[in-house]
Amino acid sequence: MSNAIRGMLTPLSTVSGIVPIQISATDNVGVVRLELYINGSLGSTAVSSPYSFTWDTSGMTPGSYSLQARAYDAVGNIATDTIYVGVASVTPTTAPVTTTTLPPEPTTTTTTPPVTTTSTAPPVTTSTSTAPPVTTSTTVPRHSGFSDVNASTPYSAAIVDLAGRGVISGYNDGSFGPDDGVTRQQFAKMIVLALGYPLPTSASCSFGDIQRYLDASDLLYPYTYIAVATEHGITEGKTPYTFDPYSGVTRAQLATMVARAADLAEPPSSYSPPFGNFSADHHPWARSAAYAGLFNGLRGVGPTYNFWAPATRGEVCQMLSNLLHR
Repeated sequence: MSNAIRGMLTPLSTVSGIVPIQISATDNVGVVRLELYINGSLGSTAVSSPYSFTWDTSGMTPGSYSLQARAYDAVGNIATDTIYVGVASVTPTTAPVTTTTLPPEPTTTTTTPPVTTTSTAPPVTTSTSTAPPVTTSTTVPRHSGFSDVNASTPYSAAIVDLAGRGVISGYNDGSFGPDDGVTRQQFAKMIVLALGYPLPTSASCSFGDIQRYLDASDLLYPYTYIAVATEHGITEGKTPYTFDPYSGVTRAQLATMVARAADLAEPPSSYSPPFGNFSADHHPWARSAAYAGLFNGLRGVGPTYNFWAPATRGEVCQMLSNLLHR
């Protein structure tokens, strides 16, 4: 990138709670988009200066996290800047409740016992009252393997399904991040693994913006997965020579790529999906996906469904699980 963007991220040390993040980026041909990634997952996107973001660390496991800014200029160049930030533990909010520092609670005889006995959380300890849609442990295993996925987490059954198949894995801190975004290169790996395509080391693609060995624990990522997904017609490049691997996948793109992977037949002409015609390119694929049941279980699908919103890791798991169970 001309006039390379340097020092975009202001160094941080240890943070907690709500953290404001200000990023500076300049380029001689103009910055058109700036993305903030947290531990490799897309957190937020801004298309104009000032590039201000808010990072909510509440509830996150204390430890070190990577923050990466990726800036794109008008001719397709990319510049990145990465820092590592420590997230500190927050003082437990239960301490004031167990003392007399909160006057309203000691005024009755019923407020303190619920804090000190197991009678305070019946909904948490009984699966029948906390998650009515998931009424048995056969739908969602009692322990998903991820610290932030339980029976009440949206798309938990699909997440557990794909984790059991080895399609997905979590972060180093043991979490999964079901609400995090998914990049194009991450989705290529997920769908190729879901469909069980062979991964020949000799696979090649023509995209010049793909790194061959981005992940030391998986030398096929992302190059081979992208090559295989492209070969099977699931993904396409942004141009004949660029793939744009770090861009987030939208719901529209997710529906299109999953429908391509399913090789769906055209629905009957009489079929009307629950959403309107939102795009000449993506609506036909989404219509076929809806008819085939690939939207089953997705929240909010209807006339006001925002297909241009970023697809989350949970939503991707739900659609891929639907694809595998057709």
